[in-house]
Amino acid sequence: MKNTIIKFSLLPYLILFVNTLYISAQENTASFHLGIKAGVNFANVYDEQGEDFQADGKIGFAGGAFMTIPISTWLGVQPEILFSQKGFKATGTLLNNPYTLTRTYNHFDVPIYLAIMPIKSLTLLVGPQFSFLTRQRMC
Repeated sequence: MKNTIIKFSLLPYLILFVNTLYISAQENTASFHLGIKAGVNFANVYDEQGEDFQADGKIGFAGGAFMTIPISTWLGVQPEILFSQKGFKATGTLLNNPYTLTRTYNHFDVPIYLAIMPIKSLTLLVGPQFSFLTRQRMC
């Protein structure tokens, strides 16, 4: 019976200790973040050789997820995985025959950024991006 009384009397101190740890963890501005991104891409191609080729840009979806892993209060790593659609619509002449062409490319992009946070409301992202073509549609 005496052991039970000791356990209950230690409970308020344990709660106070855990709350102190929680409060001190909240003071650190660098924390792990998960998030989602969504937006649009506007892609186009250009002809440098002056051929009879006119291209118009095409709007596509871009979206995915990211996580920010802090290294210090002002430095971190931010890997992402994004799905993006890119493409163009073109018209031109080949061997005196007019043509119309529409292409859409689906990619999975995997940027791995170094996140630099010089102030609380600004994050600079620098790093490579790896892209994997998953589908190419021609019309």
